[in-house]
Amino acid sequence: MPDTDYALLDLCSCLLREPQRLLTADRLPVQTRVEVATHSHADVLQMDLTLGCDGHWSLNGKNVTPSRATATVFYPGIAHGYSITAASDAAEICNFKMRIELTWPAVKQRIFPALLHNVPVPAPLQHALHRIARLNVNTQHRPPLLMAALVEVLCLWPREPGQKILSLGARHEIDARLQPALKLLEARPRDPPAIRELAAAAHLSPRHFVRAFQSQLGCTPHEFATARRLERARQLLLQGRISVTQAAEELCFPSIHTFSRWFRRETGLSPQQFRQKPDRF
Repeated sequence: MPDTDYALLDLCSCLLREPQRLLTADRLPVQTRVEVATHSHADVLQMDLTLGCDGHWSLNGKNVTPSRATATVFYPGIAHGYSITAASDAAEICNFKMRIELTWPAVKQRIFPALLHNVPVPAPLQHALHRIARLNVNTQHRPPLLMAALVEVLCLWPREPGQKILSLGARHEIDARLQPALKLLEARPRDPPAIRELAAAAHLSPRHFVRAFQSQLGCTPHEFATARRLERARQLLLQGRISVTQAAEELCFPSIHTFSRWFRRETGLSPQQFRQKPDRF
């Protein structure tokens, strides 16, 4: 087995042993302009897949223009920032960050290319990225399905031409009975459905639904609904043309003050501080 494959397996093993090393996992639909000031991380590995976007990155002082599908990997110490706009209705950025050790072989060897343009995006990779964003709800507990999806993404991540990805075993999906309830929750971040409605969609009793939901996703339906609402708030705030008041109205908060208090309680930052914080990506 090539050294890079051993390094990748070592990385996956470390993350499975210490799932708290996964810091963030986001899927951001790009609707207007998304801007992030140039910054770097001391001990964080950040991986982004950008689809259908225009604009540029600042990458160690150089501007880089995205392609139809661009894979970027920001190793510790690499200065980077964004000014991204949508080039298609399906424009999005899939992004996740992991706290790593600089001595790990995957980091020392830089097994993932820093920048690849026009990469093929197989459906399993995109599905796994979307699963990570969906499952990344409770930062205190990382459910096994989340870490399985992370390992899947790392194994499927685009490599240099000619390099083969590692083969994968059976994929681990969320219980099919829960899918209708998840669709309801994701479709209504402003007005989350009640447990009885969600349980009926899953054809389960409320008690069995909550138990199955928490077992699969590592959080309660209420926690999931709050996370989806917070995700939508973050998406709105990252679109620079939308005011905080407009974001509060979009999410059905009675006032900007109620929204700001809720956002600070959930993130530790005010909406304005979140917009100014450069390391959110």
